[in-house]
Amino acid sequence: MKSTRITKYMAIAVVIALLAQLAIVNLPKKHNAGQSISGEDKQIAAELSNLTGETAENILKIKQTGISWNEVSERLKTTSNDLAGDKAERASLLNETGIGEELLDQLHDKGFDDEEIMDAKLLVERIMLQLQQVQSNGASVTVPKPAVVDETEDAELEAAVAKISGKFAEGEAVSLLLVLKEEFGTLDAVMDEYLLALQFDLDLASYQSDKEAYLKSKAEQTAGVQDNEIVTMEQLEKAVLEQLQPKTAADTDNAKDIKEHTLTSAEENTDSPLPEIKPPAPGDVIPQNPAEAVKQEIEAINPNRR
Repeated sequence: MKSTRITKYMAIAVVIALLAQLAIVNLPKKHNAGQSISGEDKQIAAELSNLTGETAENILKIKQTGISWNEVSERLKTTSNDLAGDKAERASLLNETGIGEELLDQLHDKGFDDEEIMDAKLLVERIMLQLQQVQSNGASVTVPKPAVVDETEDAELEAAVAKISGKFAEGEAVSLLLVLKEEFGTLDAVMDEYLLALQFDLDLASYQSDKEAYLKSKAEQTAGVQDNEIVTMEQLEKAVLEQLQPKTAADTDNAKDIKEHTLTSAEENTDSPLPEIKPPAPGDVIPQNPAEAVKQEIEAINPNRR
């Protein structure tokens, strides 16, 4: 890369030297700002444009400030280096996640700047990571639902997450987020629609070309499906948060097991060395017969019984 850049600058210097000599012979006087542009200047500007990538029009504007062609060349070198560095940095940053230079150019051609592309890319990366986390822990973590937990529904949602994860394409997602953002209002709304499309085998890319056909197909595919059965960004985030707190349910089960074990042990412990304490029970109370009471009083005062 360094040798190529040196060769490039050497070529620029040679061209400038040759054309400058030609200009000196035919134009002994310097151009001042505001003077008309000669054919030689246009030729030199065209050559520099081919070598540096800067437009000939901008090069001529620089030359018309009154500086020499050598000074123009030096200025173009600095500008070219800065632009090349920025472009290389952006391309490297975006290519790290697999977007690719071709898609990057396509998005730029559609009018999206680097900041917009980065926003979409970061959202796509976050969802991809959440899908991976839920997928890798699907056996213990399920997509939460507001309704009563049902094992069949959990299994279906886990299968849906696996299906989405297998079909999720980063470059496609980034492009759809940017292209459909204006239609749906936010990047999040487009992402939810993309997840739904993957879950129910819909082609979200066809939304722009034939919106009615897409909506009709969507209505057919989702007929009878409850909202809590559709995988969304919110559900994925909740599932990941549950994974970050795996001890909550386990602790509840452990506490239940301890309580049951304690009750069982108390019932089975019949060989305790301490005496068994029984609560006092009231005796049977039988009302006394009145005749018997009189008889006892007579016998008590009878002198023959003393």
